[in-house]
Amino acid sequence: MGRIWMPAGGGGADLDVITASAGDVLAGKVTVDREGEPLVGTVKDQGNWGFSELAAGSAVTIPEGKHGGGGKVTAKSLASQTPGDSAAGHILAGRTAWVNGSKLTGTIPSQGAATITPGTSNKTAIAAGRYASGDITVAGSSTLVASNIKKGVTIFGVTGTWEGYVSSPLYFFKNGTWSNIQTTGMTNAAVTETYLRLNSSSLGRLNQTVDLTNYKYLKVQARTENTQPAGYRFVIGISKSPSETSSSISIYKLFSSTSVEIGTNIIDISSYQGGYYIYVCDFVNKIGNGLVTAYGAIYSIFLSNN
Repeated sequence: MGRIWMPAGGGGADLDVITASAGDVLAGKVTVDREGEPLVGTVKDQGNWGFSELAAGSAVTIPEGKHGGGGKVTAKSLASQTPGDSAAGHILAGRTAWVNGSKLTGTIPSQGAATITPGTSNKTAIAAGRYASGDITVAGSSTLVASNIKKGVTIFGVTGTWEGYVSSPLYFFKNGTWSNIQTTGMTNAAVTETYLRLNSSSLGRLNQTVDLTNYKYLKVQARTENTQPAGYRFVIGISKSPSETSSSISIYKLFSSTSVEIGTNIIDISSYQGGYYIYVCDFVNKIGNGLVTAYGAIYSIFLSNN
């Protein structure tokens, strides 16, 4: 075995106190073991080892060996790991987020669920800059179809085709006054006080055609001028022709009354469409019965759906 030379006069060294092994000695350095044999170290000298740009959530293994004490493990900047282009106005109120290294608290207000019912004016479903926290529903209706909307009128993109019945009566003659809506009067008929008087030679026709399409009934309110037993009977009719005679009117209805009270007589015109002339004539000329001795007084002529 090897020997360690000890100078004269000195005491011998006790090698039994040595506890270091090669793994405790810096690589390249030599010492002796407890037997006095040379011992070469294996510990690597890492110097001031360091690591930079450590990402959040990741790890780095520090190498074994001797370190000089000046090394560092440096993480990436927070800004480089939280890139974004949002501002507080892009984030829901009460929520926070990190953007480019800064913590932001949101300012966007929430708007709960709602049902919008369309009306005659515009309604705002969601105000600008708000967050819908529930469904925003626009109410619909199964009746929003063209056939339920007046022809030519557009509602929410649906253009109506309905040319149906109207609710208000359309008067041509009422209490002595002729309407200028669709007619300006009647031929061969004279107004007496507040009514139109018909006698045994009367045949009257409205001066203009009347569109019957949107109506169900043609009505006449009339009475007799006296209470003679035979009373008064007259005919009301319609025709496409402006030159009918009392005996040639083919679409007509006979009315009779023995009362001086005003009564309403009705002819169903619901199956007729388009323009027609309206006629009134005495019963004798149309039917041929000479019992009529009283005069008739017509107070109104009008179209109705009721």
